[in-house]
Amino acid sequence: MTLSDRTQTLILAGLPSLLALAIRAAVVARWHFDGLYGQDSYAYLQQARAIAHGSLPPDFFWPNGFPLLVAGFLTLFGDSPAAAQLAALLCGTLLPLVVFLLVRDLFDSPLFATRKLRAAFAAALIAAVAGQPLLSSVVVMADVPALLWATLAAWLTVRAVRPQNPPRIAAVLFFAAGAALGLAIITRWVYLLAAPALAGFTLYRITRRRLRTWPAAFAPAAAALIVLPQLALSRHRPDSLLHSWLLGWHPLNFFAREFQNVDGHFVYSLPNGLFAALPAGHPAYLFPVLGLAALWGG
Repeated sequence: MTLSDRTQTLILAGLPSLLALAIRAAVVARWHFDGLYGQDSYAYLQQARAIAHGSLPPDFFWPNGFPLLVAGFLTLFGDSPAAAQLAALLCGTLLPLVVFLLVRDLFDSPLFATRKLRAAFAAALIAAVAGQPLLSSVVVMADVPALLWATLAAWLTVRAVRPQNPPRIAAVLFFAAGAALGLAIITRWVYLLAAPALAGFTLYRITRRRLRTWPAAFAPAAAALIVLPQLALSRHRPDSLLHSWLLGWHPLNFFAREFQNVDGHFVYSLPNGLFAALPAGHPAYLFPVLGLAALWGG
């Protein structure tokens, strides 16, 4: 890669994140929004304040990855909602960069050499301007930080299975990927579902490229170092792993319209699974993608 190629790559990688930062900062400044919306954001801030002061966080059904991150920002920038909001906002700013790196390195075949930068840039732009990542980046919530950790885990996994890696480098990359996935899991439990996907991808690449298998063992080891302490803490919290959202989960709920839980009795006009799938066709989610496709094609 020549110097001009490196410069082009740096520009393409950095521009979407700069755009993401500008949009998010403009939203916060225009509406004077402090990031506290809904009861969860207040609870996350309460958790982070306890950690920042060296105390065990109060009982909470979500894991402590995001409060731990926010506690660091409270320590650095002062005990205020703005510092907590900054943690989520910066994660939303970094997300397009990691998306760019993931897409660029995922298509490593020479057949895609001329197109992978364009594909990576388009994917990063979508991450920068799409509605839901934007909204979730300006509230004191764990969604975008967890997504950032999971995307970072995916990128590091892709890097780890490159055939030109010496085994020691692959082991380091797998360890970093496992740590990132562990951080995603203790930020939002749902990212446990990413583990079999990354494991399947790793097994496929190792088998196809006849790579050494022992470096891959560092990924689950690193994830366990992070997740097991959280499980030990959550096990003694009545509102964490014993929450009705976990105990009451069932695949048939995707087709149900009526629910009874600790929050009350709920009746919906659409089946739960169909309602959850509606964002895939909602203008607020779809238009950024279509707009980018139109600009790119034009």
